[in-house]
Amino acid sequence: MNTSSNDSLEHDYALRLEGVCKFYPILSHPLDGLKYITSITFGKHEKIFDTVKSVKALDNISFSIRRGERIGVIGRNGAGKSTLLELLAGGLDLTKGRIQINGSIYSLLSNSVGFNEELSAYENARNFLGYYEISGEDLERRLKEIEDFVELGEFFYQPIKQYSLGMRVRVEFATSTAVKAEIITIDEVLGAGDMYWAERCARRMETLCHRGNTLIIVSHSLDQIMRYCDRVIWIEKGKIV
Repeated sequence: MNTSSNDSLEHDYALRLEGVCKFYPILSHPLDGLKYITSITFGKHEKIFDTVKSVKALDNISFSIRRGERIGVIGRNGAGKSTLLELLAGGLDLTKGRIQINGSIYSLLSNSVGFNEELSAYENARNFLGYYEISGEDLERRLKEIEDFVELGEFFYQPIKQYSLGMRVRVEFATSTAVKAEIITIDEVLGAGDMYWAERCARRMETLCHRGNTLIIVSHSLDQIMRYCDRVIWIEKGKIV
C-alpha cells in the first residue's frame, strides 16, 4: 500500500488510484484486538483483515484524473465519499492499493482549517497562510482578499468565538480557498449559508476552475455537480458503480 507523489505518473494526469481499499476492523472479541495491535506492530496491517471481520469503507477503487479535470463524487451517506477524500488528503492510511499524486494537493474538508476560538478571523487566517509559507506582500494581498470576500466589517478583527456558525463557515471557506494548489478536494462545503453566500462561493469556485486547477468535489447537490464538474464518480457501498 502506498500514497506518493510519483514522477512516473504521466504528465497529463493529476492522480491515479489502483485497487484502493480502506477497511475498518470489527473487534468483537478481545483476541481480535490483540491480533490487530500485533499486525500494526509488525507491519502486517493488510493481513489482519483476512482473520477478523471488517467494514469495507472503500473496496477496490481504481480511477485516473487528468490535469484540469473537474470531478464530482456522488453517493448516499456512508457510501465512502468522504473516506476517499481523507485518503487523498493523507489523513488516513490505506489498507491496500496505491495512490499516485502528480502535483500539490489541498483538501477543503469540514473543520479542516482548525481555527483558534480565542483569535480573530484575521489572526487565524494569517496563521493558516503562514503555515503554507506564504509571507510578505503575497500574504498581505491574500489577507485583504479574504477580508473583502467575507464582508464581516469590524468583526473580521474580533475573536471568532463571537461568530455565528454562518460567519465562521464564511471565513473558513475564504481562507481555505486562498491557498494555491494544483489539486483541490472539497467535501460538502459549498452548501453552507444563504443564497447570496452560496452564489459568492460559486463565483469563487468558478475562478478556481478558470485557473486550470484539478477539482474533486463531493456534494449531494446535483445542481453543484452539473455546474462545476466534467464527469462524475458514483460510489455505492465502497465500490464505484
